[in-house]
Amino acid sequence: MKSANLIMSHQNLYSLIWEKPLKHLSKELEIDSKRLKQKCLDYLIPLPEVGHWVKLSFGKEVDKKPLPAHPELDLIEINLSSLKEELEEHILSRLSKRTKEIKDQFPQAILVPERLTNPDNLIMYNGAPLTPRLAQADPLM
Repeated sequence: MKSANLIMSHQNLYSLIWEKPLKHLSKELEIDSKRLKQKCLDYLIPLPEVGHWVKLSFGKEVDKKPLPAHPELDLIEINLSSLKEELEEHILSRLSKRTKEIKDQFPQAILVPERLTNPDNLIMYNGAPLTPRLAQADPLM
């Protein structure tokens, strides 16, 4: 990422939003497109409607929504540093949920017998390294 924060004027962000699709702009600015869209909504910046860029590519006339005047919304700051933290938190929460689901689905530990009844050929071929070595002392102990 370029910096921890991206600061721009209300008018500048409005101009950028209407110059190119949100997906392309978010890549240029190195911001998640959902976060950029949410910032626009938070700062009352109108977004192009669905189909706007398709109509434009076919040369059709499209309406550009005017930017409402908001003198108190002079500068817009988008915190980029917390994006990574939010993403990590989201991934960890999904992982935690999945771990809980698995533990609930299999409440008891899965027991594997010492001797397999119908082992695969690959296990038979490599079986020697898998056999327990109870007679040998562990060199790390």
